[in-house]
Amino acid sequence: MNSGGDKIKFRDFVHEKWEYIQVIIIFFVVVSLMASIFTVDSTSKFIGIFTPLMVGGMTAWVAWNQFQLSKEQKEISKQQADIAKKNKKIAKNKLKLELFEKRYLAFEDFVEYFSSCHDLDLDISHYINLSPEESENYVSMHDRRAFIDPIYQRTLNEIKEIKSRNDESKIKLQVTLTRIIFLFNDNIHQILLKFSKDIHQYGNEVYELLLEELENFKDAAMGNSALITTDVTKFIEKRHSLGRRLHDEILKSMEPFLKIPK
Repeated sequence: MNSGGDKIKFRDFVHEKWEYIQVIIIFFVVVSLMASIFTVDSTSKFIGIFTPLMVGGMTAWVAWNQFQLSKEQKEISKQQADIAKKNKKIAKNKLKLELFEKRYLAFEDFVEYFSSCHDLDLDISHYINLSPEESENYVSMHDRRAFIDPIYQRTLNEIKEIKSRNDESKIKLQVTLTRIIFLFNDNIHQILLKFSKDIHQYGNEVYELLLEELENFKDAAMGNSALITTDVTKFIEKRHSLGRRLHDEILKSMEPFLKIPK
């Protein structure tokens, strides 16, 4: 039933031990030739001399193969050690790169928050943004309240969006600040904590300014008072001050941590 499998096993065995089988065959062939050429006594003497030589030769041959095998195994072990060393270095560099990416993303959160507040326009007309038709009707309007109320409400909603985005950014930065301690150090955490508070305060101050400017626009449009323009010099100075802090204090403090790993 299993004759096919037995044949395959026998064939594999012969293939694996073929070198040994060849030596044995040669040995018996030589002995047979000697027996046919010489007398039995001569053959016996020859066998007595030749047999130890054959055994020694086979032993040496086996030892040589073992030596070669050992040499190959050492080479394989060396290659495996080199591969393990390279893998360890790759893993270490990967961790460094991941840490750099996390640090950069945290820093980027603060830059984006600063930019969002820094780029706020301080001119209320930017938010009122009268259409050409509204600009044309502004002077000749008959029902001032009906004309102004939609513009006022539209602008008020846009200004409230500034407040909403400012508060959302503050919450987002609070999450980032918890990571800053682990990604950088306590000193940078304190610097960024104060910076984020100052940015949020500036955003709220701009929000209050725009609300005041919008009320001035409404009063002037309704004919209740002349249009009053608020001096925004202190806002511009504070904006520039925050920008200098970002560049001179924060960026320089974080620079050693933001170097791309080699």
